[in-house]
Amino acid sequence: MIRDDRFDLSTTAAVHRGRLHLPNSRFSAPVRDADTPYDAVRVPLVPRSVTG
Repeated sequence: MIRDDRFDLSTTAAVHRGRLHLPNSRFSAPVRDADTPYDAVRVPLVPRSVTG
């Protein structure tokens, strides 16, 4: 699971140069039109720890 306070609702993701890029879909915005601001969030990829 990926968590970041900057996420609204991410709908897709792309890996580029060791980071994960996710656009915020803004489904929670009360009005979605040409004036609604959108952004993309970039977070570092963190390898899973292996236990066992």
